[in-house]
Amino acid sequence: MATITSAASGNWSNTATWVGGVVPGVADDAVIGAGHTVTADVDFTVLTLRGATDATANIVITNSRTITCTATFGIASKNLNSGGSLININGVGITVNIYSNILGNSAFSQNGTRAISVNAVCTCNIYGNLSASSSTTSNSNEVILISANAVVNLLGNVEINASTTTGRISGFNCNSNCTLNITGNLVGTLGSGNNNPVRAEAAACTINVTGNITANNSVAISSNQLTTINIVGNILAGTQPAINNFGSGVLIINGTVTASNASAAIISASTSAINVVNGLIFNTNGFNALYCIKILLGANTTSWMFQQYLSSNKTLYTPGVDLGNPVVTDVRTGVSYASGALTGTLDVPPASSVAVGVPVDNTTGTAIISISDMGALLASYSV
Repeated sequence: MATITSAASGNWSNTATWVGGVVPGVADDAVIGAGHTVTADVDFTVLTLRGATDATANIVITNSRTITCTATFGIASKNLNSGGSLININGVGITVNIYSNILGNSAFSQNGTRAISVNAVCTCNIYGNLSASSSTTSNSNEVILISANAVVNLLGNVEINASTTTGRISGFNCNSNCTLNITGNLVGTLGSGNNNPVRAEAAACTINVTGNITANNSVAISSNQLTTINIVGNILAGTQPAINNFGSGVLIINGTVTASNASAAIISASTSAINVVNGLIFNTNGFNALYCIKILLGANTTSWMFQQYLSSNKTLYTPGVDLGNPVVTDVRTGVSYASGALTGTLDVPPASSVAVGVPVDNTTGTAIISISDMGALLASYSV
């Protein structure tokens, strides 16, 4: 095992690129030196991949590649004060596979310090967890920036445990019309400040999450644009909402949505509806689970619990309730109320078919009277 640092800019496979003429291997820690740009001209496997304290120290990927880092956190964002991204994916139409857990650096003191930037229309598959447990004063950084209309797939969890004052640290920053697919859980910070596992800042991006979302002390998914958010999993608020949507996007939820003692689970200023396809909606301590303009309940939503101000739970909707009941003054034959809603029996013929001798309520209809009916009626009167 050795730490091998780049000696100059060049291809990864070129011995002249590395100090001592040794290309990093499976048992080595690879470091990109200050001022160097190393092009990934081959697939490679190392223990760890790091960048020096320099904005131009980076790996560039222009063709389809597979990168594997086998240490616990194989890839880390750039070092203190470095700025820029360690890995820049620039190839159009390529597929990049990254097998590694990815770590946000221990301290972000310069804007734009990242582990990976996806800068071209391509597909990037990441197999591993993404986390950041960093601190900053007034800077905004992300572990992974998506700045092109790319498709990025993460098979792993995203957890941000950071403390900031005026800055922000994000796991993903979707700064383009991209598609982000996450198969794993999103966990907001246990620290303080405005830190998000996922942040969407561009129009028309799509975020699909198959996993649970927990807010803790920060919003797990924050969007201010035309973002489509699809969640298959449970959503739990903390001191902040789990999802905060101030754009005009669409939210489709397939899972349980639960408020906390301090916040709604989902806040949406969008005029588009939150569509709960299948699951439960729980309010807590007077906080609505869904704080929004419109709500759609899917056919498989089994119940919606709400509270009588800081009191016990009430059931607003349960299966079997006929939501299309007629008004009390307008009941027709064949129309019944839900079980237990009314007592008694009422059978009124349709207004278009009322014959003589059949009483009606406050409706009007057409009387069908034959000649024999008229004769019988007149015979019933005596002079």
